[in-house]
Amino acid sequence: MIEYYYILIMSQTAHHLKNGEFIFLDGQIYKIISKKEVTATGGHSVHFAIENVATFHRNDIHFALNHHVRTVDAEHVSYTLTHLIEPEHDRVFLGLLDTKTGKTREDLSITHPVIIDYLIKFFDAEENENNSLTTHFLKFHIDKLHRVDEEIDLECVSGVQGFDMTQLHDAHHGKHHGNKHH
Repeated sequence: MIEYYYILIMSQTAHHLKNGEFIFLDGQIYKIISKKEVTATGGHSVHFAIENVATFHRNDIHFALNHHVRTVDAEHVSYTLTHLIEPEHDRVFLGLLDTKTGKTREDLSITHPVIIDYLIKFFDAEENENNSLTTHFLKFHIDKLHRVDEEIDLECVSGVQGFDMTQLHDAHHGKHHGNKHH
């Protein structure tokens, strides 16, 4: 069960956006990976590399400098991952401990195969038998008061201790675009 929390949605012009900010676009939440202002014969624009926070899929988009883009704040939370719950349909539920409250939860899952493989190998290794991992999540809640079609409650992994999250993009990119580097 997700606890209620407030997420602020604002609108900023494209040229004021910064790397690492979250934007709300077409019913999805994206993180800005990089930003580049471009001057062309048609005028000035801003080109962004963005990553969907739930799927890790990256896209490139561009806006006019003064285009208003909806930004979203995220709540950052960390849990101690103590164990994995048996995979179910390419999904692994996580045994998590909130070290601040002492509460446990088993309702959050990971579906990305690269993270799943890393976690299974970690917990299968004998030297890690009694160990745990710090796991970071982003929490988003957007309700209909923010003029969206559907309310959004989303908690997604943003980091796992000892795991390089850039591997997620590399694995996804290779899967859909061959092993070419662009």
